[in-house]
Amino acid sequence: MKSKQTETRKPAPARKLTVPRKPAAHQPLPGNSHTELTPGELERMIATAAYLRAEKRGFSAGHELEDWVAAEREVRENLGSGPRRALQ
Repeated sequence: MKSKQTETRKPAPARKLTVPRKPAAHQPLPGNSHTELTPGELERMIATAAYLRAEKRGFSAGHELEDWVAAEREVRENLGSGPRRALQ
């Protein structure tokens, strides 16, 4: 009887994993430093601020709305002191 030899295969190339990064806090938006803010940009800034508030609390549940409202107030106050921006 012939013995079967096991084939040696090369391992598949490693996949590059993409890890989501947490949003950067309070950085100027590229190309938009002295122009109007779009509603999407404003929402992204509020979401970032809310995320950072939740992170400080250890992401404990039950404070999501509170975080969002406080973050919205904070972002709007910060933007109010700068150049004129559309806040709808």
